[in-house]
Amino acid sequence: MTGLSLDPSTVHREARRQGQRAQRIRDDDVALTRKAQGIARLSAEAPKLNAEHTLVIEIDAWNIRERDDWGRSKRLRRRGEPT
Repeated sequence: MTGLSLDPSTVHREARRQGQRAQRIRDDDVALTRKAQGIARLSAEAPKLNAEHTLVIEIDAWNIRERDDWGRSKRLRRRGEPT
């Protein structure tokens, strides 16, 4: 992307270093959730969204239905039973 030629071992080493850094940050955040003050701090640091944003949660109803009668829905529908 930058036009620089990098040795694969350099890229691997840096990717590993950044992954370990991300894990340390995550572990620190998890430790903060064990106390009310830590939760308040994490909450204060969370990005604030303006009123124009809407959280949308989509649920795949097909997978939910199939979880209970996995692989039997077609047969149950043929017999007229609800799935």
